[in-house]
Amino acid sequence: MLTYPVWKGQLEAGTELSFVTRNNSSSITNYPLPASDSKVKENNIAAFVAYNFNLEKVGNFSAGLRYEHVGFDYTDHLDAANNMTRYQNEFFPSLSWARQFGPVQTSVAYSFKTIRPDYNSLSDRITYINSYTLTQGDPTLKNATMQEVSLNARYKWLNLFAAYERRDNTLSQLPYAYGNEGMIMMKRVNLKDPVRNLAIFLSANPTFGIWSPNWTVGGQKFWNTMEFDDPRSETGKVKETYTKPIFFIDLNNAFRLPHRWQLEANMNIMTKGDVINFHMESASYLLGVVVQKCWLKNDALCLRVSLNDVLQRSVQDMRMSCGGYQVKESAMRSNHNLNIIQRLEEQV
Repeated sequence: MLTYPVWKGQLEAGTELSFVTRNNSSSITNYPLPASDSKVKENNIAAFVAYNFNLEKVGNFSAGLRYEHVGFDYTDHLDAANNMTRYQNEFFPSLSWARQFGPVQTSVAYSFKTIRPDYNSLSDRITYINSYTLTQGDPTLKNATMQEVSLNARYKWLNLFAAYERRDNTLSQLPYAYGNEGMIMMKRVNLKDPVRNLAIFLSANPTFGIWSPNWTVGGQKFWNTMEFDDPRSETGKVKETYTKPIFFIDLNNAFRLPHRWQLEANMNIMTKGDVINFHMESASYLLGVVVQKCWLKNDALCLRVSLNDVLQRSVQDMRMSCGGYQVKESAMRSNHNLNIIQRLEEQV
């Protein structure tokens, strides 16, 4: 990346290159699952330019543009009919403005981003989960894109953040019937229709003597409607909506005691609600406590002991409605663990 002063700001320009070759081969003996043997090559060439400048009494501005060229080549060594070559050329603009009004700092931003599926999502290998469930990725998944408009305002120790998003080709999972034995295949997919999301969070991080709370409350609401086949319906189709908001409460508390001792009590709460194409049907409560002791100059040596999920309420009940059938999953994670961490930082 190169920078150069221009007028009242700085011009930045640069490039980013990545070249990936991935081979995937899988087979399971003594179980009726198909083998896979494939090769994926992806070349990503990007160029970007941005200009940042300040106008007195108006604010700080930033404008940028990113261009990406992606060449994707998929070869299935077991079935040539699945071979595919795809090229994508996309532009991703960004804009932002920031200004201070007395004690209030504000900023507004727009961004257009790409979200690439991870390698696990791109693998065509079928993974056995249990006697009812299998999972599989899809090497032909498209990159998802996200457009976001955000607002940030800060007054002393209060901070407000709000963002509205539109996601296209959203990366998610959908269940499909597999075989004739009642098994379900959880497959990575790009959702057909755009998904919209509104998120609002208010956080406070004041200090009262030895007590430093960091509290955040907020929530997000998705707008997503999907159509599925359903033989019980007169039209043979049924629509499923995902619009129930989900709320979050984070109550993190730190108590700084004499002789460099610190105690922490942190509570994280998540309510029921909908996330993309999942119905979250249980609330989750996580309580963690921490004891920390530091020594040496600038707390260079610290011993930190933490106990996570004290209440054993790391529970998640999830439901997916897919027309003629539903998938329900109830998970209780055993996160009741004790961590002891010693940190030593060299003083320069």
